[in-house]
Amino acid sequence: MAKRRAVRPVTRRDTRAAPTAPPVPVAAYEAVCRGLIVHAAPMQPDDARAQAIAEAAVTDALGADWLVTPLGPGARDYRATPSTGKNLNTGRAWTLTRKLRAHRDVADAEPAIEQPGLEPPPGLVEDRQPLRPGMAARGFSAAVPLPCATADVEWSLDLCRVKQAWALTPPTPAGRARGEGIVVGHPDTGYTRHAEIWDTTPRIRASDSFDFVTRQPDAVDPLEQGNPGHGTTTASVIMSSTGGAGQRFVSGLAPAATLIPLRVTPRVVLLGFDRLAEAIHYATDRGCHVISMSLGGVTPSGALERAITRAVQHGVIVLAAAGNVWPWVVYPARYDQVIACAACNCQRKVWKNSASGDTVDVTAPGESVWVARPGTDAGQGDD
Repeated sequence: MAKRRAVRPVTRRDTRAAPTAPPVPVAAYEAVCRGLIVHAAPMQPDDARAQAIAEAAVTDALGADWLVTPLGPGARDYRATPSTGKNLNTGRAWTLTRKLRAHRDVADAEPAIEQPGLEPPPGLVEDRQPLRPGMAARGFSAAVPLPCATADVEWSLDLCRVKQAWALTPPTPAGRARGEGIVVGHPDTGYTRHAEIWDTTPRIRASDSFDFVTRQPDAVDPLEQGNPGHGTTTASVIMSSTGGAGQRFVSGLAPAATLIPLRVTPRVVLLGFDRLAEAIHYATDRGCHVISMSLGGVTPSGALERAITRAVQHGVIVLAAAGNVWPWVVYPARYDQVIACAACNCQRKVWKNSASGDTVDVTAPGESVWVARPGTDAGQGDD
């Protein structure tokens, strides 16, 4: 495990971008900009007064035809969207962003861009496996399953000595064994009623789930194209019950934990950090103890980092995948406040396509891990 770094104060601009290299977008999707994120009145304790300042700044800088809404109660980041409901082209979005940044009451601003999944230039990844459809978006991937993984559905728990941890007496307050009493916020593609994560006493807290894509109060995954069911897959390795019928099943790391699904993207090949930041505020305000993210992107976001900082200040443990295929750690895992998780396999070797570098905090099973897949009743090994 890398040495933990001190929490860095959130500044007006994030200048720690990943090493510069021109990314190659996935051709199937185009970037869209839903609006702008405005960071205003950061020291104003009153929510209503802070929003009034943000609204006035947007009107002063851009005109009156904008709707301004907070990313969450207590947040000082606001989404400004055209009152017409139309998306902005990225060039105009950056022009408007610069106008906002120049305003005296705006501490920071950025476009709310939903960008396609990005693949690194070939020269950066010559020694890595070629991408197959959906691979870049997966939390756990392997072109061919390893024999040691196919022979043991719980190999990932054994490698991490999870069962030995379960046997320990938890510290006070009691009732924390196997994740009991722990609430996990899970920003991803949503959830399904797969048998591995949904039973007669479901620990999926659907009543608190939210779909930030459709703005509806239930984060059910409609299983759209582009790695459908990713949220179900990653939820299963967190909180699926132990054991199962037959020889194919998934045992989660915290089988007694409760999980709140938060749908932030229809497919993890597309990612908008404004929705992710909003989901982190939402999870923090609903008392989540842990936020787990098996997604990321190569560009930083001040709004995202501020949401993470607020979560950590409220005692939330924040984890994220270090990244797939890219040779360096991606965001949000790259931030100091986040535990960045790289991937290894059942041979105790680093997965060939895992991100690496000194910003990795821990390496854990991530290749050929047994997971739940929508449309099946039993757990399946990942390809």
